[in-house]
Amino acid sequence: MTNEQYNGWTNYETWLFNLHYGDEIDPEGYDETSLREYLSDLFDELNPIPETPSFWTDLIQGAKSEINFDEIARNILAD
Repeated sequence: MTNEQYNGWTNYETWLFNLHYGDEIDPEGYDETSLREYLSDLFDELNPIPETPSFWTDLIQGAKSEINFDEIARNILAD
């Protein structure tokens, strides 16, 4: 994927993560930094193959590096 905007989000990866998990997050008790960290940790927890070196692990980690967790956190806190 490229780093072009997608449906108003930074990119496809950010949009997709927010689509699946953004509405499930209760923002109560979070500031932007702690929510960003929570979202990144959530991605890691949901990773079905977290420690297996493979093409798929690299692909998943590549997708994570493209997700703008700050943007998702700001969006969640703004709702």
